[in-house]
Amino acid sequence: VEASGMNWEDYKSSINRQLLTQKVVQQDVAGTIQISQKTVDKYYGEHKSEFNRPASVELREIVLSTKGKTPAQDAKIKAKIEKIHQQILNGNDFGQLAKLYSDGPTAKSNGELGSFTRGQLAPSIESQVFKLHHNEITPVMHLSDGYAIFQVKRRYDAGIQPVDKVRQQIEEAIYRKRIQPA
Repeated sequence: VEASGMNWEDYKSSINRQLLTQKVVQQDVAGTIQISQKTVDKYYGEHKSEFNRPASVELREIVLSTKGKTPAQDAKIKAKIEKIHQQILNGNDFGQLAKLYSDGPTAKSNGELGSFTRGQLAPSIESQVFKLHHNEITPVMHLSDGYAIFQVKRRYDAGIQPVDKVRQQIEEAIYRKRIQPA
């Protein structure tokens, strides 16, 4: 901070003011912004073309690596992921199981992998996930370096999305528009 020519105390004061301003906005302004169903429907009608999407899926994953493992270790890993798969089928939370067991880089974020359109995934994965619906899971899949289970968190068919599928996105857009002047 000082190397950039700013006094440390002034910097701390500036950060404190910003945090205080944010807190006031959240408490006193954000709570007053109400978005009615009529407003959402009107926005949707005026911006319908923005909701024209290719078919896509939002995925979560649980991955167990077999890289460098012996065939005996591979068999144990496969048994482990099959138990995890059964736990999901029995109603256990996918995200929590991803945090506990996944070897993938997405484990810390409940297995959140992101959104994908057709053509962005490996054909073997794509053929499985694009036939699923919201919150459905794939069978245990053998990949080149391990095993995986994928969950379709959300699925969007190609075309203009119905208002109920994009309601949250619309409410966020309206909120952002209203919060700035308020």
